Amino acid sequence: LEFSQYLENFLWPNYSASSSLGHVLSIVVVVNEKFRERVPAWAAFQAKPELFETFFHTVLKWSSAEVGDISLQEQTKLLIFLDHCFTSMEVELVRTQVQKLVSLPMWACLLDARREAELKAIPKWKKFWKLLGKKDAKETPEALEKLQFERKFLSNMIKKFLAVLYTIQEKECPEDAVDFLERFLILIIDLEALLPTRRFFNTVLDDSHL
Repeated sequence: LEFSQYLENFLWPNYSASSSLGHVLSIVVVVNEKFRERVPAWAAFQAKPELFETFFHTVLKWSSAEVGDISLQEQTKLLIFLDHCFTSMEVELVRTQVQKLVSLPMWACLLDARREAELKAIPKWKKFWKLLGKKDAKETPEALEKLQFERKFLSNMIKKFLAVLYTIQEKECPEDAVDFLERFLILIIDLEALLPTRRFFNTVLDDSHL
């Protein structure tokens, strides 16, 4: 598939907002394989950069979906892809999307008292938070729902990780579940290792007691 440039010639040119889960997963798996083989993975998306936001949001939606709608094995592939996105901050197309998940607005998932205490320590951020509230008031309900989904995505994924973790028993240790948990921990470690992603995520991670 790599030799025939399956991603560049077929998958991405034919991608649209209505594409199936199978189409999305095919793109994700090929990108993951490109990273494994250490070949450039993001060049193909420059052909239709305007669709990358839609694609990325679809990946987020399926990553956080209920296991009944998508298998844990498939969600693990999506986690690996997200990890590659977070470690590709130097690519503007990718950085624009992942920054939405790890910037100050992600503190929307904190308890009010905890958030106030954190904002009080840095007045500049408190000012930005107030501006954010004014901006949100002007958004349409649909746009606001999308923003809230992105802001709470990582917090919700931590809850999902814990839910999967608690399903594992000493004598019952499904391989798919273990693989999902390991990949999620790798994602968390990579988020903590990079300053641009760690700055606000660190507080959310601490708040979740993960």
